Amino acid sequence: MNRKIHVGIVGTGFIAQTMAKAFLTEPDYELHSICSRNLDTAAAFRGSLNLTDIAIYDHLDTFLAQDGLDMVYVATPTTTRESICTAAIESGKAVLAEKPFRSAESYLRLVSLAEKKGVSFLDATHFVHDPRMQEIQQYVDSGDIGKILSFRSMFSFPYDNEGSIQFNPTLEPKGALSDLGWYPLRACFFLKSGEADLSSKLISKRWNNNTGALIGINCTLEFSDGVILNFDVGYDIGYVKQYIEIIGGRESVYIDDFVIPHNNSFVYNKPHIPHAYTLFKGVDPETDINTVECSQSHPPHHKMLHFFSKLYRNDPEAKQMEARLRDQVIGVLRVMDDIFSQSET
Repeated sequence: MNRKIHVGIVGTGFIAQTMAKAFLTEPDYELHSICSRNLDTAAAFRGSLNLTDIAIYDHLDTFLAQDGLDMVYVATPTTTRESICTAAIESGKAVLAEKPFRSAESYLRLVSLAEKKGVSFLDATHFVHDPRMQEIQQYVDSGDIGKILSFRSMFSFPYDNEGSIQFNPTLEPKGALSDLGWYPLRACFFLKSGEADLSSKLISKRWNNNTGALIGINCTLEFSDGVILNFDVGYDIGYVKQYIEIIGGRESVYIDDFVIPHNNSFVYNKPHIPHAYTLFKGVDPETDINTVECSQSHPPHHKMLHFFSKLYRNDPEAKQMEARLRDQVIGVLRVMDDIFSQSET
């Protein structure tokens, strides 16, 4: 039997608590310690999980130097993430890091360092580990959909707390683009092959007048291989919408909850809603529109942890998948850097 992976968490926000609960229920992991800039915050985080035997720290160097720590999960603001990941990797720890990253170059530095140190390093995007998305990827790759013409997507999440990290450009410089726009871009790169370079782009951005934060953006991007991606994301839209449509020459695939599944996720638990996608083809609505239901034994963030366990233990298939996921992240970040450089003008 494999020894459990001892996990330390850096960060104490909502997503850190979500992942801490997941680590506590996964048999491959043991929650080992918590690090925060403030010891009282770390203690409160530990108390919220009803734990008493978990070590807490307020200094990163001391946290990383402790005995028995195998892996670090980093859930801090974007501008602090590279330095924390760098220190963790330098100390020989495997790292699971929340998205986004400050830039493609920042991410590449971390990838290079992880390869040099021989440790696992993965971005914590959940939905790419959902078997539904993997089934759709196989379907797209089969060619049944025809040549991919375009992607259309939207991810809105109403939020207006101007005192939050999301509205602080010092901590989250790209605002809603990196927080929400990550998902349409990540899905596009997960499902498309071909060029990542842009031949044209049309960008409309929306800013918060009080904080200067980017709170919404609509993009139409044309890649050099002719594929088009249109997406709209924002905190300033008063309802949640999280769809993506892959438009092919013969069929299209539509998912209305690709980021946070309604059926079973860290936000929703509605088992009466099928974990599914819809196929459109032909002209007859009775025979040419079909819903395909998919199995979902675990929420996507748990599936991500299953994958990371395999990666940590050097499973050959997981290592191959790691390389593909990294290429996708590099493509996303390069496009995001390009979009943001224009959105500042």
